[in-house]
Amino acid sequence: MRGLGLRCGARLPSGRRPGSLGPLGSVEGLIQQLIDETPRRVGDPLHATLIGWGSAPQGVDLLLHPAEEPLQLRVEGEWLIAAAKTSGAGPGYHAFVVDLLDRIAEETGLVWVFDDEEQGFEDDTRYAVDRDQEALEWAVATWWISLARRLVTSGGTNFSLSLPLGLEVVGDHFAISPLGEWSRSWFERAATLDPATDPELAADWGRSYFPWWDRERNARFWLHAGLALIWLEVSWQPPQDPEDERVVSAALACLDRARELDLEISLPEAEIAELAGLREGSIESPHPTGLGFRRRTLRKPLGGGWSVDIPGYFNEALEREGTTIHFHDPTRSVRLSTFTFDGALPERPPEQDWVHDDGIRWGTAALERIEPPEGDPHWLLQGEMRTSSGLAVVSIGFRDEDAQEWALETWRSLSAAEE
Repeated sequence: MRGLGLRCGARLPSGRRPGSLGPLGSVEGLIQQLIDETPRRVGDPLHATLIGWGSAPQGVDLLLHPAEEPLQLRVEGEWLIAAAKTSGAGPGYHAFVVDLLDRIAEETGLVWVFDDEEQGFEDDTRYAVDRDQEALEWAVATWWISLARRLVTSGGTNFSLSLPLGLEVVGDHFAISPLGEWSRSWFERAATLDPATDPELAADWGRSYFPWWDRERNARFWLHAGLALIWLEVSWQPPQDPEDERVVSAALACLDRARELDLEISLPEAEIAELAGLREGSIESPHPTGLGFRRRTLRKPLGGGWSVDIPGYFNEALEREGTTIHFHDPTRSVRLSTFTFDGALPERPPEQDWVHDDGIRWGTAALERIEPPEGDPHWLLQGEMRTSSGLAVVSIGFRDEDAQEWALETWRSLSAAEE
């Protein structure tokens, strides 16, 4: 189901020199200004710690909230084009994007065109044209309730809603979103709501689902910003680099701000304590349950269309000139290489300790105890999995014999896109 968002444009001035934008300088200068000034234009120092940016041809992608896709800004001919999806974060975020575009216009002299069918400029909610917050919330609630009705009547499960590309959570659930897991019964109740007859009730449910419903950055906004970071970005291991530290610090700061604004607000105290322990280095691995997708098992893409199920908090690195992927935590290690064949596959190895054959994949695995002269004793599971045109080879090391079943499940999870 198509999400909500907006696409608009501002005509750029032309200078006398080729590539010049008159008073705005050059295209490169304008893009750099958009990057440099965004933290100030966001209007709150703590919110500024949540933002990021990525380069793009003739433009930039501005990440303005952890629960939403970036605002895309592109120079296309004589236009500066802005495009944003907003239905992942909610109506408060939609209004914020329009406010940010207004600030850009005020400071650059540009004039945004929000409604031009010929140019393909449109705000799906019409907020940028009418500036009606109540109508904006009604539009988002109507869209969201339609989505709920479609999900509950589809007969499906394991829906991933507004999650970042590449974040595939393994397990049984009805739906997951930037604020966690949602049951089928919760969506069934949402599907009965009617924003036309009971807008307040629909808005209350929207406030529980969307990370940014109200226009203002109130206690709920900061709570949900912290929760979105916890669910989506916290790696649940001691910070390995400045980005890990930034995410943990930002999540804790958002929750602190929520408590400052509302002393009665309910915070995830167990996760707050765990984050503090991770930052201090007193916790090596996360608890198996709790908030956060990356403490769960994720399906990780490999080369050649293959994938494997791995704990989301494992470190990841490329080895052997990029031909091997290494996942690991302090006590477990998984090395994987994949191959694709146009002709016959290499000869199958003889049957070993375990054999997997489901008619599509065939594989073997063997376990041995390693007692090195130097270093820690450990177990090593070596196996492979193959399809009609591909092969995946895996080596899984672990210290605790109780991890054997986990190692076998990791081997069995190897699958290819052709399946």
